[in-house]
Amino acid sequence: MQDLKLIQYVVAAAFLANLLLTIIGLVLTCKKTLRYRLEFMYTSGCNVYRLYFWWMEIVFVPLLFNMSYPATCKFWSERDAITFVDCHEDGQIYYWVLKGLMCGGYLMAGLYNIQLFSYIFRNKISTEFHEHAVQKKEVEYSYGINRIWSTEKFFTFSSFKSGVGSIYHRIIFNLFAMLFIGIHAIQKKADLDDMKLTISFHTLIVFVFTIHVIMTRPYRSFSTNLLYILCLIAFTTMTIMMYMKVQGYKQSVFIDKYFFLLTIFLSGFLWFLVVCWILFILITRHKWILDKETVMELTEGQDLAIYYIKDARQFIVTLLAKKKYTEKDSIRMEQLIENLTM
Repeated sequence: MQDLKLIQYVVAAAFLANLLLTIIGLVLTCKKTLRYRLEFMYTSGCNVYRLYFWWMEIVFVPLLFNMSYPATCKFWSERDAITFVDCHEDGQIYYWVLKGLMCGGYLMAGLYNIQLFSYIFRNKISTEFHEHAVQKKEVEYSYGINRIWSTEKFFTFSSFKSGVGSIYHRIIFNLFAMLFIGIHAIQKKADLDDMKLTISFHTLIVFVFTIHVIMTRPYRSFSTNLLYILCLIAFTTMTIMMYMKVQGYKQSVFIDKYFFLLTIFLSGFLWFLVVCWILFILITRHKWILDKETVMELTEGQDLAIYYIKDARQFIVTLLAKKKYTEKDSIRMEQLIENLTM
């Protein structure tokens, strides 16, 4: 038997975690002084924005699921011997409080995606030439010309290719996750008919999302796209199997005992593909798309210009450290400007 109090605690804890992360995001976004200091002054240890986005992407789906699924209060099994908790036993107020917390969680998830869209939209140079622009910044950083990878929060998402479907892929994925979990949350009766309808929608949106990823191949790295597509194909296969199961197909493979064995086999086959993917990377010695040879090719014949730029940057760093501007510094500045404008 389920414990209603435990369900309430789980939903409340997930909501508070969402609320805390949302407040942190708003503070990092709205406090201009703090934002400037985190981006340009306190970057020697770690990039706070980068850690924030990484953590949000890791916990986005688990938090949303652990808040949405219990708060639906629609638990169902085709076996009569299994009993579930009645969310109305403590009155309608507790029931609607759970629903309100769930809606609040979806609202905060939507706000995070708006924040993410705002960062990417404001910091991208061009949607069509995004990959080319990021590649130039990578080359500059590898030569020590700029520190943008240490300071700029946008480049946390620089793994994606050009184009709307790729550059905004994290937002598309998050919206897909919200829709996938939300379909289950809006069930009316939580009976067999509702389950069939839910699995049908799940199968449809997973299939559409898989086709989208195959067409866009959003990541710049071939190996990352390969693993992503393999996992989505396996996930699509599992949802199709679940769809056939709830629709009442009479083949022996859909009997519970054999069906569970089949799902275990499919999961094991997915992990086998992951191992093959790792071996493929090791055998082919696959590297990041911008390797030493690419950098050397892009900067061929520009050694003198790179030297002048690094020399000027070092002069600025030294000048800021000593906080004085002498006659000698003025002459040096004119010489650097002349070198850079040749």
